[in-house]
Amino acid sequence: MIAALLALPLFVPAPVPAAAGAQTCRALVDVRTPGGFRVADVRFAPEAVAVTDAPGLVARADDRTYALVTTAGEHSARSKFGSATSSWVDVVARLLPAAPGTGPGPAVSLVAGGPPLEPPDAEFGGGMMDWDSTQTASIEAIVGPYVFLSKAEGGYAGGAHGFDGETALTVNVADGKPVNLGALLGADLRAPVKAALKAADTSRRSEVGDDVEALPAPDLGHAALRFDPAARGGVTLFSVLECCSWAENHNLYPLDVPLPRFPKALAAYDGLDNGGAHRSPTGCGTVDVAGGKLKVTPAMAATSKTRAPVVVALGEAVQAIVGVHWIPAADAFDVTQLPAPVAGPAGKGAKPLIADARKRVQAKDLSGAIALFTEAVEKTPEGPARAPVLAELGYARFLMGDLPGAKRDAEAALAAAAPTDAAVRGMILYNLGRVAEAQSDAAEARRQYEASLALRPNKVVAKRLAALPKGP
Repeated sequence: MIAALLALPLFVPAPVPAAAGAQTCRALVDVRTPGGFRVADVRFAPEAVAVTDAPGLVARADDRTYALVTTAGEHSARSKFGSATSSWVDVVARLLPAAPGTGPGPAVSLVAGGPPLEPPDAEFGGGMMDWDSTQTASIEAIVGPYVFLSKAEGGYAGGAHGFDGETALTVNVADGKPVNLGALLGADLRAPVKAALKAADTSRRSEVGDDVEALPAPDLGHAALRFDPAARGGVTLFSVLECCSWAENHNLYPLDVPLPRFPKALAAYDGLDNGGAHRSPTGCGTVDVAGGKLKVTPAMAATSKTRAPVVVALGEAVQAIVGVHWIPAADAFDVTQLPAPVAGPAGKGAKPLIADARKRVQAKDLSGAIALFTEAVEKTPEGPARAPVLAELGYARFLMGDLPGAKRDAEAALAAAAPTDAAVRGMILYNLGRVAEAQSDAAEARRQYEASLALRPNKVVAKRLAALPKGP
């Protein structure tokens, strides 16, 4: 795919005449396309609007441009007792030359890589002969020097099931240091976060019962933003809470909070209209997406009224804008400076698919979740590791109302689960109880719930059991 991207020529559309009186300014627009990220260099001028684009991604700090690329790394350790492998994707920022003929600046890592591994020893080999872990990072949005990322980790460490984790982070591109998002929000935007947490906790309790632990407050040191045209402020805050139980949600609760306005601390770098268009802080125009193309709307210098938009096709269809950087017209940036994107193991294995599927479940996109869980099952080795993935697939089918499919997947999960893994087997039996209850088979539901509780105590299961009608 990377070779194909590099083979694409720069797309340079013919200049589009602009009305007299238009301001002169420039925007570097980071976009997501089916083939990866691209940067569009948009020039607003009195005589024309022109756009060039190339594969890549940029951020801006202190009037300097940084190129963002992904790099892959891997550690392996082996001994006669087994092997261990850790692989990861890092996001690296490199300062681009300030003038032609000068070299790029040093690279700054935005996501820490995997740690060195110790060779497996005799104790390690007692229950985990081989294991692997994969860490991936995804860029969600960029505003000025701030890069908003999501990070997922997963793998297999022996036993009945794998492990996974997910978090969000905000990083300053200039030094690679994390930023507490709370400092960028201000008190007025922290209030909607508290309100969203309370609403999420109320909704969750209505589904699993009032006697469960409350959702913890989000750690804004592990939170980020993504552009969201549906949000009134054009952005949504997202975080992942460490909460609850493996059976309920693998101890991960995603929290999305649409913000009522764009944060004032970011207004010097970009602005958002109510419809999601990116607006120049100096009022020279807006940039948006329309029908897979870039829509550029210049403004008149004297009145700031917008002129007719110019719709431009890039080298690939535009799926979304990731960032817009408004720069001086004479800035030295040139898209030909951009380093080629580097392929990494993003998407390797089932874990990224599972993380995406869970997000779809939270968003009520059950068809999308089922498709991703199905693909994850195919990429998970047969045996105990496949059991929890099948269980989640079956539960997504249950939520969608496909009871025969839900029962089929749950029974397959139970057959694959290790006989000694009480947590996973208890979760699957609970799922089977839910299916039976939905089929109005109270006796079968009671049998499955009791079998689940016999393996491990669980308040949610006990409450479902107690609510069943009495009888044989």
